[in-house]
Amino acid sequence: MGKTCLFGVLVFSAVAVRAERIELKTDYASCVVETRGARIMSFKPADGEEVVWQADPVQIDDPKWAHGGIPVCWPWFGKPPREGLPKHGLARYAQWRLEEKIGKNALRWSLVSTPETMKIWPHAFRLDYTVRASGRKLTLELKATNTGTAPFEACGGFHPYFKVGDPQKVALNGAAITEETVSVTKPADGKSRELSDLVTGRRLVLRAKGNEDWYAWNPGRARTPLCVTLGPDEWRQFFCVEPYTATPHVLKPGESCQMTLTVECRE
Repeated sequence: MGKTCLFGVLVFSAVAVRAERIELKTDYASCVVETRGARIMSFKPADGEEVVWQADPVQIDDPKWAHGGIPVCWPWFGKPPREGLPKHGLARYAQWRLEEKIGKNALRWSLVSTPETMKIWPHAFRLDYTVRASGRKLTLELKATNTGTAPFEACGGFHPYFKVGDPQKVALNGAAITEETVSVTKPADGKSRELSDLVTGRRLVLRAKGNEDWYAWNPGRARTPLCVTLGPDEWRQFFCVEPYTATPHVLKPGESCQMTLTVECRE
């Protein structure tokens, strides 16, 4: 047996969360997905720069590593329902299965409940996750299904880290961000957000379905020490804009719900 990763008294086997990377490459874009957490590690239009930010070095063997890429957060977003559980849910730490390649530009992944996930969250479920790179767009579609015999409550979201020239020189829907530390939650009054990098001139248009809120975040110098896998100056390299739902919704046996995020890169 390999070493184990503890969340309070709960255990993920290190064997179960060994990380491998799958690349999806088309004539127009490339995308890299890690099997652990189905995390998007890279998205790059063929005629553009890297969109996704990663911590350096990426500590793929450290279960506490949580910064960088585009993680899937489910069945909760942010603070866990009780002490000792992993932040942002269990899907981001689990080993996903690559089910199939769809055409030339998409991969379909799955995650199903196991005895290990039941120790963390005692419900039967199935997640189907399609990652599609088409032109200058990255589309993420997550479908959650209750495969058990009793209802359960769940919520989630996406947690993208976008590479920027300077997090204090970006604009969100036209409003400049100038504070060093940013933590802003807003209702999804519009289903889209535009992140403008005022250093590079790149714009990212984000469109979301199935989530109720948006969260914009950068830790700044003051809060970076709380993020144990970030280097002291790495906060200067990224900005997060996250569609999510904080309030759990009930899924009855056999029911499904879906959330979608599209990231369109405009240089």
